Amino acid sequence: MMKFIGLALVVVALAGCETSGEAGKKKDIHSMPEYAAHETCLGKQAFIFKDAEGTPLEAGTIASAACNSTRVALYQAIRKVESPSFAKGYLEASEENDPKMIAGVIAKARMGKDPFS
Repeated sequence: MMKFIGLALVVVALAGCETSGEAGKKKDIHSMPEYAAHETCLGKQAFIFKDAEGTPLEAGTIASAACNSTRVALYQAIRKVESPSFAKGYLEASEENDPKMIAGVIAKARMGKDPFS
């Protein structure tokens, strides 16, 4: 029983240490110049690859890979104002979702529709 009480006190103490730190100043990711550069890169690559052979997803994957340098720059900028785990999660989500988003733009462009509507 004493071990359980001791363990419970340690858990409470560690939880207090983790959550009592002052929150750093957060910055809106969408207002970062690195975000704008990455979005611009994705838009340019979507335009370049809209007429490429293959499925829209294949073209989107290749187009997204062409923006890896801006994606890494955005990750580094986010890491400066957010926690490393948040930045890593954002990077992983971007790596997964950017090709799909570009594929959607490419598919609409190939059908003659406005890709941004």
